[in-house]
Amino acid sequence: MIHHAVYFWLKPELNPTEVAAFQAALLKVTQLEAVQMGFIGSPANTTKRPQVEDTYDFGLVVYFEDLQAHDRYQIDPGHKNFIADNSKFWTRVQVLDIETINS
Repeated sequence: MIHHAVYFWLKPELNPTEVAAFQAALLKVTQLEAVQMGFIGSPANTTKRPQVEDTYDFGLVVYFEDLQAHDRYQIDPGHKNFIADNSKFWTRVQVLDIETINS
């Protein structure tokens, strides 16, 4: 299984309507065909520690059955359209992919 985690730092000048539009578009990514399961969220209000990254605005985590599903997701028109239509909203994106070694 592949866990694909993407963190977004949005432009600070976005208005609430733009943030809501971004959030709605991000939610649609979790529904793409290759995605086995997915969710979006914002930083949790956990105890602040030096090793905790909580400066991002939104996170996306999607799960794929295997590497082939991940690769189909990367070329899915819905994924490509999300990037083309929404990259204007962010200043930074960080992707972390994890391949499960235990099941």
